[in-house]
Amino acid sequence: MPIIWRPYRNQRLDRLSVALKTLYSNSTGKGALDSWEIMVSKQLEQTDYVRATLTNPNAWTLHPKDRSPQFIKALPRIIEKIEAGEYPSGQEGHYDLISELWFDLDPV
Repeated sequence: MPIIWRPYRNQRLDRLSVALKTLYSNSTGKGALDSWEIMVSKQLEQTDYVRATLTNPNAWTLHPKDRSPQFIKALPRIIEKIEAGEYPSGQEGHYDLISELWFDLDPV
């Protein structure tokens, strides 16, 4: 993924190549990378892939690290619980799904 530097106050620095900006920033400690989100979005624009942005407050996504047969079997119940607004207390505040907390859930 290409590096994108945030604009410098000095316009001459902005005209440097990415390699020179990187060298300058590493040697002086000045300069700041643009956000990861912007770099990924710009890279996606160069591909056949799309980025899904959820703008509906009722939308949700799962971020499972585990894709074991046990997870696949539990997935319908996990989806039911999430859509009912229920989740294990240990999941709260965690971005990635903690599969073990969801495996033995009671039916909705």
